Amino acid sequence: MDFAGVIGVDGYWVWLRENVPNIEEKRPFFQKISEEVDKGIITNKEFVEQIARETKKDVNIIWPQIFQKIAINTALLEYITQLKTLYKIGLLTNYTYEWFDEIFQKHNLTPYFDQILISSRYKLIKPEPEAFLKILELLQVTKEEAVFIDDRQGHVDASNTIGLKAFLFADNAKLKQDLESYGIKV
Repeated sequence: MDFAGVIGVDGYWVWLRENVPNIEEKRPFFQKISEEVDKGIITNKEFVEQIARETKKDVNIIWPQIFQKIAINTALLEYITQLKTLYKIGLLTNYTYEWFDEIFQKHNLTPYFDQILISSRYKLIKPEPEAFLKILELLQVTKEEAVFIDDRQGHVDASNTIGLKAFLFADNAKLKQDLESYGIKV
């Protein structure tokens, strides 16, 4: 299961849409630096400095403002609690671990997951097949025993390509319907 766009609102992109008037024109730049920090190629400090340079915003306000944009899908957490009584739950997310750790601590999210793979810690990023295979290894399950959920079609497609069943997250009701159609019920 993914974090940004599934468990929590993707505060980075919300903030960018609110603070960068020509975001669609600048999207390739912001996507590139996001992928670099998520993979551990650049540090979190370098990431924020690049955002500050490009947006002309104070480097010290960027993370606090992004952090405020992150809302947690508490109804999904309740569903995960039910699922966890019968299934292992893993989290595979493209994220900078410094921000991720702060979010997880504030919202006490760690107990919801049996294993967590943060891309910047492992230097593996979705849609790379190795990222999916590593979370399966950490969970000690086969791809035939697992299901992946993400809000990005490219990640769902990459998961399916390696034989790991995946569903595109749209909302909680659709997720529950998708999982039930696959025989996963609580």
